[in-house]
Amino acid sequence: MAASVAALVALLAVLATAQPAAAHGVLVRSDPQDGGMVVEGRTRLMLWFAEAVDLRGSTFLLHTADGDPVDVTASISADGDGVVELETTALGRGIYVLDWRTLSIADGHTTDGSLLFGAGVRPDVAPAAASTWPGWDALLSRWLALSGLLVAVGAVAVTGRVLEAARLPAAGAVRRALLLGAAACGVAVLGAVGEALQRTPRAAEGTTSWLAAVVANVVGTRWGQLWCWHAAALVLAAGLLAAAARGRSPLPPSRAAAAGALLVAATTEVLAGHVAGSGGLLAETVAVLASSAHLLAAGTWLGSLVVLAVCLLPVALRTPGRRRLLLHGAWRAFSPLAAASSLVVLASGLLLLGRDLPDLAALRDTSWGLAATGKVAALVAVLGVAAFSTLAVHPRSEVWLARAPHRLQALPAASRSRFPRLVGLELACLGAAVLLAAVMTSVATAQQQREVEATPTARSATVDGLFLSFEQVPLSSRESRVVLRINPLVRPQPGPVTGSDVMLVGPGGTATTVTLAEVEEGHWEATAPTPGAGRWTSWIAVERRGAPDAVAPVSWTAAGDPDAGPFATPALAVALALLAVGAAAALVVRRRRPTASVLARQGSRTVQSGRHEVSR
Repeated sequence: MAASVAALVALLAVLATAQPAAAHGVLVRSDPQDGGMVVEGRTRLMLWFAEAVDLRGSTFLLHTADGDPVDVTASISADGDGVVELETTALGRGIYVLDWRTLSIADGHTTDGSLLFGAGVRPDVAPAAASTWPGWDALLSRWLALSGLLVAVGAVAVTGRVLEAARLPAAGAVRRALLLGAAACGVAVLGAVGEALQRTPRAAEGTTSWLAAVVANVVGTRWGQLWCWHAAALVLAAGLLAAAARGRSPLPPSRAAAAGALLVAATTEVLAGHVAGSGGLLAETVAVLASSAHLLAAGTWLGSLVVLAVCLLPVALRTPGRRRLLLHGAWRAFSPLAAASSLVVLASGLLLLGRDLPDLAALRDTSWGLAATGKVAALVAVLGVAAFSTLAVHPRSEVWLARAPHRLQALPAASRSRFPRLVGLELACLGAAVLLAAVMTSVATAQQQREVEATPTARSATVDGLFLSFEQVPLSSRESRVVLRINPLVRPQPGPVTGSDVMLVGPGGTATTVTLAEVEEGHWEATAPTPGAGRWTSWIAVERRGAPDAVAPVSWTAAGDPDAGPFATPALAVALALLAVGAAAALVVRRRRPTASVLARQGSRTVQSGRHEVSR
């Protein structure tokens, strides 16, 4: 009891001190634009990312098309933590490439890409599209971290009645399960360490400075703080499971404490991902709870299958005569747990899928959508193999198929003979599902990708021999940046441009006037309130010496705060309906459950049947 209370206190401390993570730090906008052009002598470049950037774990390398490096100094702009300002030497005429790799302060994810632009000349090649697929080394670390956590949860789940019902030597089976759980925690820690190392770019100064950067990222970021809680919880769970396996502590308290530590590990795993931080408080809370339930239920279902396979299959293969008795006992105890956890996995998975799916086309157009489709297919395959395997262990399978065709009547016996192969196939499908889940948690969601693609583009107008390009980019929920580029279409101009103002007229008719400052020749900027949702009109006034002001209107439609996808509400309704059906089914089964005396007689007949098979 005291161990469980301590684990609950630790979990509350995590929730109180950690801030939810936001979306991946994808590049929202850049100045210059990818494939764009700046004037010769430019000394400042700007990058807008979807979330705050940690410069200690980020790199920005600028070089010419011939590979000659250009000195760059990066700093966080006063416009926001997600705005990076790069100071360079005066750029001469030519083509340049900026290679960037950023580390998110919130969730520790890294993103990288390249920016192609010209100074005094426009690039004559198309910019390369940035890849959203994670590297195989990062994917392997992610897979190890998730697999280890799931198996550890499964080890705790089956060390109670499930292994006892298998009628094996209790001490040996439980000991193997506990040791397997401790080893799985070690694998999860190994994967977490790999993720921390890969999320810090290699320092040019050497290994010592790189390791110092790794430590700085872990200690100095919100993601790093969650990572420390996560790793500490896994180490604690590993120690508790190993101590229980060696008999140094009683099983029930150690098992409860290990379960509490794994609860902390699962919660910090969710908070360090991109599930949290997008939407309001209620939406974030629902997403975190659903994702935590999804992870723990997957461990109870999928991780338990791995543990049972390791503990039971060797015995079943060595003693074919005991196979039916062994599998029947384990199935009878595990099937309610598997049914409940698989239902939670399905309901929470549907809820999260509906939340992050903007449209059906995203299932094939984005890396996240492809991984989600593959994960669903893998889980469907697992359910199909599990249904077929049930024929081998269900005590009434022969009764159900007694009136079926002759070929179907032989299925139970065939299933028992092929049961090890079926379990192997099921575990392979589970491994594929976890691998695809690792992909989904390593890339931006489809909803986040659509939001980046929907970033407002520049609007243009032509007035009195001037070509005006206007853009208003949100920096936060309150502030945005107004960018105006003025290019003459005819020469000579009536007079040089001396200033520019923009009057922003909102949907309700309210007007706000901002005065822009010249950043470089033909490039003017200012900060303004972030426009709300609706139709906006910007009246641009360009002041010229010795000539009347040039005034032109530019209209655009601003989107409000990003909402949940169109499938969020239907997915929530279906998920709640599934849980309601599952709860009703559980109540029906509980009411129709045989009495203790009937169970005793059934168990006696099962044992006698198993002994008869052994004697034969």
